[in-house]
Amino acid sequence: MTASEALAARETLGLTQQDLAAETGLTPEIVADWESGRLKVPRHVAADLTWRVAQAEVIAGLAASGLPECAWFNRFDAEPMPEKTSARTAHLDRLIAHVKDCDACIARDAYVRVRFSPMPRPPRHGWMAIVIPIAERIDRLPAWAKPAATGAIFFMAYSLIKVVFMLPAIIQDPVRNIPLALMGTLASGSIGAALGFLYGRVKALSAMWAARRTA
Repeated sequence: MTASEALAARETLGLTQQDLAAETGLTPEIVADWESGRLKVPRHVAADLTWRVAQAEVIAGLAASGLPECAWFNRFDAEPMPEKTSARTAHLDRLIAHVKDCDACIARDAYVRVRFSPMPRPPRHGWMAIVIPIAERIDRLPAWAKPAATGAIFFMAYSLIKVVFMLPAIIQDPVRNIPLALMGTLASGSIGAALGFLYGRVKALSAMWAARRTA
């Protein structure tokens, strides 16, 4: 993001330099340095501003379009997002099911697709910045490889958590314990990959047998 783009984004969102500084936990002087080009805008700030500006432009465009709003969507949008993953998935499934059959939502979606560029990726914070790219790469793998990759990642993540608790011992004797930690993590990944591959094959065979029974 260039200095002029940062300035334009802040003004589009109706924020002062003090507002943006408060949101990012920095000082107004740093925001001023972004907009003058003395400092580079951090990647996560640029992603957040780009996403919010795109949202603001779409919202303004829809407001000026004269298209009717969807009362159901407005009620849904006011609901708090559930905390549990399963409940969150069900929450979003409700939205997907509604949008497919709602004339107002379909018309508004078509309007946005025709008049606006594709939305940028939403900003990713914390663990999401790690988890989502990994999930996207796994999704591009062949179907037979996905369970193995998922299993390897989960097992390696578990091993890395254990390594964190081993840090005092690693610091005391790094020559001995660092190789052990690395070997343990790689071994866990191999076990996870094998179990994931086995699970995927069993699931595929079960689906094939079920299809044969119903044929």
